[in-house]
Amino acid sequence: MRKENNQEPIKSVVTAFEVLEIMQNCNGLTVSDLSREAELPKSTAYRYLSTLKDCGYVVKSNNSYNLGMRFLDFGEHACSRNPNYELAKRKTRELAQKTKERAHFIIEEHGLATYVFMQMGENAVRTNRRVGQREKLHSTAAGKAIMAAWSDREIEQYLETFSLDPQTPYTITDQDALWAEIKIIREQKFARNNQENLREIRAVATVVRDENDDVLGALSISGPISRVEDTWYEDKLPSIILEAATELEFSIRYP
Repeated sequence: MRKENNQEPIKSVVTAFEVLEIMQNCNGLTVSDLSREAELPKSTAYRYLSTLKDCGYVVKSNNSYNLGMRFLDFGEHACSRNPNYELAKRKTRELAQKTKERAHFIIEEHGLATYVFMQMGENAVRTNRRVGQREKLHSTAAGKAIMAAWSDREIEQYLETFSLDPQTPYTITDQDALWAEIKIIREQKFARNNQENLREIRAVATVVRDENDDVLGALSISGPISRVEDTWYEDKLPSIILEAATELEFSIRYP
């Protein structure tokens, strides 16, 4: 967690969110489970869970606690705060229908790639990726496309903060290799991901800019290597994604 203006965070708030993140990765947990995972005394773990339950953010069934549906309201609000996101959602749906693969709209937030919209096409392969999930930028096509739209200084600051951890054996983990990739992306206006985030999955992405020419996010299409073969991967998908981004930007600028 990065500090704002070097101020010390409120520890109880940090712990509360750590509890929520632990719960997100569990299919229900008990007080003992949370005590162990969060390294908290059982009495403290119980107080966090009971407080979150009383506030309506956690539900309890028998002795097991889960995240409540109230978080859906927060997610919907976050997605609706920018009217351009609704246009991006429609374009994501169109891409999935056109390619019959999985389409995403991804934004950068706090230096991470965040899945805002995801649409499954007729032949799309299901993975463990979900709306709201966050990942490091360097392992995804959309993330690399967003990075390439930054200034060199912004990229340097990112690399000072985030390590280039491997997601698969094909992930770019060397800074020089990433800079070389960014140069290519800037030249061709789109990014590729060849099994760098998930094995056997390829993706193509490009950024979308808003009416102020700021990066709104990135559109991407992904599919299995068995279907996203060389010609489709090298030529057809880039053409489709660039056309979609151009159409979306036109809709944003001329509503």
